Amino acid sequence: MADYSWVMVGEHRFLPAGYGYFPDVAALFAESERQPCLDGTDGESAIRCGYLASAHVLLERLHALGITPDRVRADLDTALGALAEQLPHPIPSRAAFLDELRALLASDGASWDDKELFDRYLDLSTIIDGLRGHMEIRNLVRVLLECSPTQALVGLDLSELDREGISVDPHQPLASQARSEQLAEVAQNASLLVLTEGSSDADLLELGMRVTHPHLVGFVNFMNFRLAPAERNVAALVKTVNAFIVAGVANRFVAIADNDTAGHDGLAKLTARQHPPSCRVLHYPPLGLLAAYPAVDADTGLLTRTDVNGAAGALEMYFGRDVLTRGDGTLMPVHWGGLVSQLGRRQGALSPADKKAAQKQFRRKAAAAQAGNSAGDEDWEGIRAIIDAIVHAFD
Repeated sequence: MADYSWVMVGEHRFLPAGYGYFPDVAALFAESERQPCLDGTDGESAIRCGYLASAHVLLERLHALGITPDRVRADLDTALGALAEQLPHPIPSRAAFLDELRALLASDGASWDDKELFDRYLDLSTIIDGLRGHMEIRNLVRVLLECSPTQALVGLDLSELDREGISVDPHQPLASQARSEQLAEVAQNASLLVLTEGSSDADLLELGMRVTHPHLVGFVNFMNFRLAPAERNVAALVKTVNAFIVAGVANRFVAIADNDTAGHDGLAKLTARQHPPSCRVLHYPPLGLLAAYPAVDADTGLLTRTDVNGAAGALEMYFGRDVLTRGDGTLMPVHWGGLVSQLGRRQGALSPADKKAAQKQFRRKAAAAQAGNSAGDEDWEGIRAIIDAIVHAFD
């Protein structure tokens, strides 16, 4: 009888692999999520040896790899059709199959005495095993994740492989090995590359991502301007994007610019064009904080609450209300510059002193968060919105 690895979703196990494991599934995990191989278990559903992460974390990693709901839906429809021709008994529709799977994954181990539920598990497992022959394994894993509770724990259970006579050594860093092999194979599996207007934006966004989306480190990479001298403005970003397109760079990449007048003006011609499937061009997303933000009126010099989205949304404006609040309790104001005739609006920005202070304070906030010294009430909404926009750029 074979010794299997399993994909565990909550307390349910699927996709057995005899005397081995699926490398593409292992590559979705990080070595920090490894569960040590120990003697004994705390229960039948415990993963004694393997990897464990939340469904939400794995879904975001799949998204970063371009494995989106639309892609999975199309693959599932094709696979269900192929399976219907192969099996002698009827196959449920996609909607019915997903509904039954959600109901099963919402149950816990206490429900296993329910014969109807157990029979449903056997029926669904048969279908899922059949789909494995017609679907890319990560697409099938995404189906399971989308039907599971968001915070459900999902694992690659290697417990049965931790025995003598099996060629796979589950004590080895299988996840990192599998990910390294993927990166060497095809661009689809490479990290999502992000191009920014300059080194400061890249550095600061990466710092923020390590706080808001730490599970995406190694899956989303920001262009490293420190490796070679580079211009630092929106015009340089346009040149880089054009160079990537002309060179036929296969890696998926996102070019992202400020949500201000200069950024929209600088990217206008680029965003008006069609791009290869591997390329997305976008701006930092609109932010609620910026919809009524204090700005110095260019004519009167008075402070007015103004919607500065699209006109003054440089990266510093996404550092959080806490960073943008000065010692006297007021927000660092936007100052208006010259009129950009093509767009009919002025360019807005923080003063150079406020911009420098905001960057310094943000670095302190990010360092404190990574060190576990946060107060817990920091505002990360802006950075989180930017990273979400990047991850979902290919939806």
